[in-house]
Amino acid sequence: APTVDELGRKYRRSFDGTAREVKQHLDEALDDHDGLLSTLQVQSMYGSETYTWKRKNLKGAIQFVPSTGEIRCTGSEEQRVFLIDLCKDWTQPWGGDVPVPRKGKAKGKAKGSKGKGKGKGRPQHGDLGSLYLSRSSRGWEHDDRDRGPTGGHVGGFVAGYGGDTAMGGDGGRSGSPSGGRSGSGSPYMDR
Repeated sequence: APTVDELGRKYRRSFDGTAREVKQHLDEALDDHDGLLSTLQVQSMYGSETYTWKRKNLKGAIQFVPSTGEIRCTGSEEQRVFLIDLCKDWTQPWGGDVPVPRKGKAKGKAKGSKGKGKGKGRPQHGDLGSLYLSRSSRGWEHDDRDRGPTGGHVGGFVAGYGGDTAMGGDGGRSGSPSGGRSGSGSPYMDR
């Protein structure tokens, strides 16, 4: 198995010239003598200027660092092999240092990175009374969590219920929406 150093050198070459010359060599190797199908962008990477050459319809790229003369190929294995072959006629093998990759976090989905999901049988948008059922070991049951002293009903009045004795009404025995309370007819207690 190849070492990290061997793999690093496989896709690196050395060139004594300018970024414009790198672009000209690559464009000529691909029969684009006017250089209209490729771009050369300057980037500030690794503490020095780096030029990135890209061509339309090629997914890989070539990076050139003028201060060290390093040419690096990026992309998939197949793309890097193709790009390094383009450079072999006018470059020399890389004799400089090859950076050792640092150990980072494991790739892939981190545990809990996407939230907790919908939940199982719990309301998403607040407590809507006994409209939600929860699954338990005894089958489907009404969900009676966090309803407070009124049982989840606001102001002691729920349509079709008649009133709530916890709020001072008579449980709907008088037939009025206020639960038999005197006053303005408001579902709230008179103050």
